[in-house]
Amino acid sequence: MLVVAAIALTGIAVWLVASAPKNIALERLESIQVEGYSRTEESYENNVGPAASAIYFGPPTTDIRQAITAPGLRLEVYEPPDDIEQRIQHDGPGAVETVMWGEFPDDCSLYVSRLHDPVPPYWMSRTAEQSEALRRGELVAYQFTIPCGPG
Repeated sequence: MLVVAAIALTGIAVWLVASAPKNIALERLESIQVEGYSRTEESYENNVGPAASAIYFGPPTTDIRQAITAPGLRLEVYEPPDDIEQRIQHDGPGAVETVMWGEFPDDCSLYVSRLHDPVPPYWMSRTAEQSEALRRGELVAYQFTIPCGPG
């Protein structure tokens, strides 16, 4: 009887793991290739739908879009509304500047933001060498954020 119960519990555990909802945003993030850039990953769920985020480090470029590929992804340059554009012109871009956005065909979006130094270290893991290269302008950092679903 104990053996039957153990087998039943094992079967239930396997079923629960196999039927757990997948984070579609994390799957989309993993499908993205950014040529010449390295990635550090953080993923999370929120109360609206699945989401995932990663930081990419690489050489400065005038058009990051040329380095990004992913199946089904359509990218566009982000054009801020006039009031935000005026603030950027007056004050500079700030620590985070959205530069691109895109859509996957399955209700997932991509937001690409340039991270300017100094960026709060608690939300951007980086090595001392990366920090120095960022300060010297030899390296840039982009945050890729993917929310999926309504909201």
